[in-house]
Amino acid sequence: MTFVARAVAVLGSLLVFAGHAVAAAPGDGGEKRPSLSGQTKTKSHDKPKASTTERSFLASIDDQKTIIQLTPRSDPKYPVQVIALADFYWDLAEWYGLQAYSEEIEKPLYEAEQRKDTAAIDKLKAKQKAVLDKKQGYQDKTIQVYKDVIRDFPSSKRLDEVRYFLAYNLTEMGRQVEGVDVYTELIGSHPGSPYVPDAIVNIGEYYFDMNDFSNALKLYRQAEKFEDANIYGYALYKQAWCYYNLGETTLDGERINGYKLAVNQFIRVIKLADEQALTGKKGAIVLKREAQNDMVLPYSKVGRADGAIAFLKTYAPQRYLDLAGKLAEIYTEQNEFLRSTSLLRQLITEAKKGNIAGQDKSYMVVQFERQIVDNAMRSGDKAATVAEIGELLRAFDAVESGGPKEYIDRERDEIKRVVLDVASAYHKEYSQTQERQTLEYTQQLYDQYLQVFKEDENAYQIAMNNALLLLATEKYEEAAAEFEKVIRMKPEGQFADDAAERAVLAYLKLVQIENKALKDEATEDLKETELSGDQQRFVNAIDRWMALILKNGENPQTASNIPTARFAAAKIYYNANHFEEAARRFAEFIDKHPKNKLVNDARRQLLSAYNLAHDVDNLIKYANAYDAIPSLPQDLKEDIQKIRNALNFQACFKDQQSGEHLKAAQCFEQYAAEFPNEDRAAAAIYNAGINYFEAKQVEKALKTQLELYKRYRSNELAPKALYSMGEMFRQTAVYDQAAEIYETFVKNHAKHPLAEKALRLASIYRKTLGNYPEAISNLNLWLARYGDQPNAARVDLDVISILEKQGKASLVVRAVGQHLKRFPDEAAAVRLQAYDKRGLAYRALRKYREANQAFEETVAYFKSLKENELQDLDLDAVSAVAEAHFNLGENQLRQAQRIKLDSPSDTEMAKTITKKIEMMKGAKAIYEQVIAYGHPGWEIAAWSQLGLAYQDLADAVENATVPRKIRHLPEVVDQWKQSMTDRAKTVRESAIAAYKSALEIARRERWFNEYSERAEAALAQLDLTDRSTKEFRLRPTQLEPSSAHPTFLTPGGEQ
Repeated sequence: MTFVARAVAVLGSLLVFAGHAVAAAPGDGGEKRPSLSGQTKTKSHDKPKASTTERSFLASIDDQKTIIQLTPRSDPKYPVQVIALADFYWDLAEWYGLQAYSEEIEKPLYEAEQRKDTAAIDKLKAKQKAVLDKKQGYQDKTIQVYKDVIRDFPSSKRLDEVRYFLAYNLTEMGRQVEGVDVYTELIGSHPGSPYVPDAIVNIGEYYFDMNDFSNALKLYRQAEKFEDANIYGYALYKQAWCYYNLGETTLDGERINGYKLAVNQFIRVIKLADEQALTGKKGAIVLKREAQNDMVLPYSKVGRADGAIAFLKTYAPQRYLDLAGKLAEIYTEQNEFLRSTSLLRQLITEAKKGNIAGQDKSYMVVQFERQIVDNAMRSGDKAATVAEIGELLRAFDAVESGGPKEYIDRERDEIKRVVLDVASAYHKEYSQTQERQTLEYTQQLYDQYLQVFKEDENAYQIAMNNALLLLATEKYEEAAAEFEKVIRMKPEGQFADDAAERAVLAYLKLVQIENKALKDEATEDLKETELSGDQQRFVNAIDRWMALILKNGENPQTASNIPTARFAAAKIYYNANHFEEAARRFAEFIDKHPKNKLVNDARRQLLSAYNLAHDVDNLIKYANAYDAIPSLPQDLKEDIQKIRNALNFQACFKDQQSGEHLKAAQCFEQYAAEFPNEDRAAAAIYNAGINYFEAKQVEKALKTQLELYKRYRSNELAPKALYSMGEMFRQTAVYDQAAEIYETFVKNHAKHPLAEKALRLASIYRKTLGNYPEAISNLNLWLARYGDQPNAARVDLDVISILEKQGKASLVVRAVGQHLKRFPDEAAAVRLQAYDKRGLAYRALRKYREANQAFEETVAYFKSLKENELQDLDLDAVSAVAEAHFNLGENQLRQAQRIKLDSPSDTEMAKTITKKIEMMKGAKAIYEQVIAYGHPGWEIAAWSQLGLAYQDLADAVENATVPRKIRHLPEVVDQWKQSMTDRAKTVRESAIAAYKSALEIARRERWFNEYSERAEAALAQLDLTDRSTKEFRLRPTQLEPSSAHPTFLTPGGEQ
């Protein structure tokens, strides 16, 4: 009888195919394999350990042979002893297999291959082959012994076992066809053997491995009849895999959808495993897990992406997030990127809920965001890839401190790899295509990477690359800031010098140096102003570069920028009225670059600087020196002659420079009296007024300027005389008079260069005096005339602040909305305050939902800022985001406080306690973030409210309703109350610590407010040991310092 005939006879015609078993055709390679697979083994003994010696095996074999020799062949135990010998042979063969691939052989073989040592390789491979030959020899001996037992002892009670292990070992040796033959003989000869179910399944495994899934399925179905067998669940599991691999096909004349059947079969396995686990059946948990894992594959073929979470939650409630993530990966492998991303976004929403099967799984958002990035990358959409990487990095930054360490470490490494791989690929692509957008994407990726991985070992190199790309993409402000960061990271690092030089190149593009006409004392305000942040950084960068040039010499590639940089630095100081410093730098420029095309401009600027500084000695010194230059332009020679003609007038400045202001005032008055018709007569009167003011003769100073304004009304100095009167009132703190003078000036001289500043100062002092209608009128006039200036957004914010002070919350909401549309590119510091004010206004209107949205918007905007933007935030901006965040904490705390622990139901009480604690944790987390902003006022407030949160929780715990199930047991009730009191005490200690932290900051910073007072009052009640001195304190009306200080600033920082 042929193998096929025997198999059909034994298994009830289960196998339907033509020819011998070896004719089963392999598939096309597209089949999927289960994680749980391979031959099943009902009974086995331990595998040999690699540490066992060959000698011990051989000794055991010799001992067993002796036992066999001493046992009569007629003894029923004789076959058993022979089988034991076979087992020893097999164990030794297994041991040889371990030795063949042990480190003793594999390590030197690898090393020899690495160094390409042919002789050593051949020697080691020969050694390995000799060991494997021994393995083969003992395997063959095992097989022969089994066959001998079957032939010689046909009536042995263990013949079924012998046949089973003969088939099993043949299969393990790669002789599958022989193995199937023996399995079939076992089934036919021993139909009642406990090995039959395993034999059927193992024949099924053979056909499964040959990709003959229809016949494999029939065998697994046959094994399903043995419900009590260990392999029952496994047989069901493999049926599911057969269905999956069959797909949509015809089976036994019927059209089937194998994917749907596979899903249903995996569900059946899961349910079975649950039943088996309840009885403690070994392997049930593993079977269930594998079925859950594998179920997503057929689901990807027939299930809906939008229904996946609900489906998986039903059959894997503890693991559905992981499995849905795996399903998304399968969609990706199938190039269904949109479907995958859609599911991942649902998973992100699900994970953000936090509590999944009793665990906080919010950290898994990172994994899902990373998979979305992979989809974007594979789809070739660069814009989407960069955007999604930004989302990924923000997600990681949000959970880095809270997720499981192993998970976070793994994701951190994976994210860094992904971002750098994409950035490198884009950078390489740009070098080939020169497509600017690709370069932009590369820079954005580097920038995003550095925002999250600031301390990474690659950060220094990446920061330099990022700075270079920012420069290349003409983002000069960000480039300059990034080069500065590179220098700060490693002042002596390999890129420090290059970064210093390139920072100047970026600033040269960024800072607009106005090489305008020389300043006119008659029409301009010549008081020193602070350099703007950009200007100061520019000058510092130039000085740093010049120091490097002095140390290392010039770089030929950038040497042409050196004169421009020096001239620019000098001009910045000149424009800011730092005349002495400007003159020094212009002199240095002239000395080092005498042939530069800007040298005569520098000479003019230097003479103008000394003239405006009234430094007569240096003015004459340089005028004489330049007059002696034969090639000097004629117009410059004429300027020098004018300087000489004005020596009598200039002589008065010597008294002014020496601090003898009264003498200087009288000198100027005498000059005006002696030369009433000279061009400088009006200037003499003006300077007389200035010096009278410096000499503390305010009334005389005002009278002198008023005389000039009336007497020389048509002179160009007349408007400035009126302006100086306003300045005198301002400096003597007569703000109402100052405001009136400034407003008169604006009205009479609307086009004068000082009109903008006069209107600005009038606005400030009207606001300071509480003249809000006049202040708003002035500010709106300023916006109408000068609304295109850089500080326009800050001026508009002043209008909003005044409306806020007036309590006009509805107008504030409307004004902020208009403001955000009008100034989309405003400074981050201004925008933060605008967002916060909208939240405060909504809160004043009792629109709490809108208020919270506005506060959340404030915090989100702050988190989106880049490092250089964060560095430029002033205290008011930090106060705004801290206040917004604080109010979010207040909302959380109020919700927690509303939760009362007074439910009569024990179950409800447990839920309520959990909910209250979760809400408290949320509030605590927010307050801790507020503290991290480092704003003293809001630090105090946050610590104080943290104390209140702990105090409220302690009170709630101590006064909680006694559980119903113990109320009838007085002694137990007392114990329960004592336990709750002890717990409350621990919580109160946290409250005391928080209150003390609030007071410690208040005392250290001398910053006392309503929250420090609350903390002090609470401590007096909670901590009777607190004997801190109660001191008299001035408390600001608002949390931010100098709350009444005007926010109306010039670009240079001057008020």
